[in-house]
Amino acid sequence: GVAAVDGAVVRTEGVSFVDNRADSTAAVGGGGLLLERGSTAHVRGGSHAGNSAAGKGGWLRADDSTVVMRDVRSRLNTAVFGGALSLERANATMVGCSFHAESAHSEGGCVLAEASMLDATDCEFVGCVSGESGGGFALLQDSWAGLRGQSVFAEGRARRGGGLFVSNSELELLGGTLHVHSNTAASDTAEGGFGGGTYSASP
Repeated sequence: GVAAVDGAVVRTEGVSFVDNRADSTAAVGGGGLLLERGSTAHVRGGSHAGNSAAGKGGWLRADDSTVVMRDVRSRLNTAVFGGALSLERANATMVGCSFHAESAHSEGGCVLAEASMLDATDCEFVGCVSGESGGGFALLQDSWAGLRGQSVFAEGRARRGGGLFVSNSELELLGGTLHVHSNTAASDTAEGGFGGGTYSASP
């Protein structure tokens, strides 16, 4: 994939990241695209599929960076944390994006946000799976997410929050309609699952 560090700027239009892997160290991640230390990515279009990371962000990991994406199609990306996207102290804007069948072994089947800000307009998260928290979104550590337009979280699965998991963070509906349906909270343990659609917790 691509790594951008120390204030670098990456711009792509119609470029697809497919079958990239970040497996040399679990501490890095970002199978397709890694942003670190004040870098910025502008991603328009493309079909991003089959990327994986041994750590965070199967397709994209942004650490202390900014990502803006429009009309992105993402599917079948995998990681331990944040199947498609991992955001740490990051700012992300999404418009007209779709994420399908993403998976994470632990938290954030599609998106893991830690101490980050995420603004999503007309985006859908369908069929995403997490082994622990947040099939679609996992918002942690004082993160904020704003949803606009038609937002869809459907057919997700996790032990806590099949669609969305919010812990010590804020999820805000900023107009439009939020559709949360056909999600499942389940576990192989006797404890079972919690919050089929949404699970909210505080420390």
